[in-house]
Amino acid sequence: AELIEFLYGMASLLAAGVTAADAFRAMVEETENESFRVVLEDIELNLNAGSSIHDAISKYPGIFNTQSRHLINAGEFSGNLAVAFRDLAEHLEWTQKLLSDVKQATLYPAMILAGVLGLITLMVTFVVPRFAAIFEDLNLDLPLLTRGVILLGEWAQSYGWPLGLAVVAAAFGGRFAYRNIDEARLFLDGLWLRVPVFGPINRMLVLSRFAHNMSLMIAAGVPILQALELCRGVVDNRVMEEAVRAAEFAVNDGLKVSEALRAHEIVSPMVLRMIIVGEETGRLDEALGHAARRFDDEIPRRIQAAFGVLEPTIMVTLIGGVGLIGGAVFLPMFSLMSGLSH
Repeated sequence: AELIEFLYGMASLLAAGVTAADAFRAMVEETENESFRVVLEDIELNLNAGSSIHDAISKYPGIFNTQSRHLINAGEFSGNLAVAFRDLAEHLEWTQKLLSDVKQATLYPAMILAGVLGLITLMVTFVVPRFAAIFEDLNLDLPLLTRGVILLGEWAQSYGWPLGLAVVAAAFGGRFAYRNIDEARLFLDGLWLRVPVFGPINRMLVLSRFAHNMSLMIAAGVPILQALELCRGVVDNRVMEEAVRAAEFAVNDGLKVSEALRAHEIVSPMVLRMIIVGEETGRLDEALGHAARRFDDEIPRRIQAAFGVLEPTIMVTLIGGVGLIGGAVFLPMFSLMSGLSH
């Protein structure tokens, strides 16, 4: 939120004709966060020493991510810095709202999931084994469901901790592989695009980033080849990166962007149509901007619909699991009480 406020402030100052160094000085005086103020002061010093804004902010990748640096670089290249700052602020504001909606939508299902999984774990590892001992002492003929749950409880007691450690190790190993091994990242990014329900949403997010950034860079006067190169660093998906890289080579050989991207499944027909229309009319930036806005409107609806289906599915599944375990415990007791009554 503080970064968005800073970007809007820079856009207003630059649009009013204030120099970049003076604009950073003004934002230093307006910023209340001490750590961020130190960063802005250092950037201002670098600007006064002759550095470009892109080089100055590149020292702080934790604050200014790849997308921010590339868009600001495009703004410097074209002389439209004010527009670049404002467009970046609007995009980050949309992203923040989207993340907020996702967190709000996942909070209740996550709490329910954690609570019921904890209850199931408690029943399987502690409650069921104690009842199993009682049933064994009474020499009861146990139903198949009860025998299955007892075996599950015994297995959980024996292998639960090693399994949990293995899952944690696999998670850290996968994260390490994703960050350091290109083949692993390509595989995992492709897998994430094929996940039911959320795969199409992730594909739309990737295409939205591509369309939005290409639109801004072309509108800022960045040549197509350089715009593709810069966009490759901000799509945040290795499958899409490879598609954009292939498009760079194809465009360099004289093909159109639409012809270059047509062979890649990740690029949707709607985006291709927009690119073709933009190339035919000479307004590729406007066509891509229209595609990005379509995605920006559609993605929140898709997320809301996905969680609308996911929440009752989780609830029914967990209730069913608790019901099965409860039935496994109480069925032998009902049989025993029925036998005693006779």
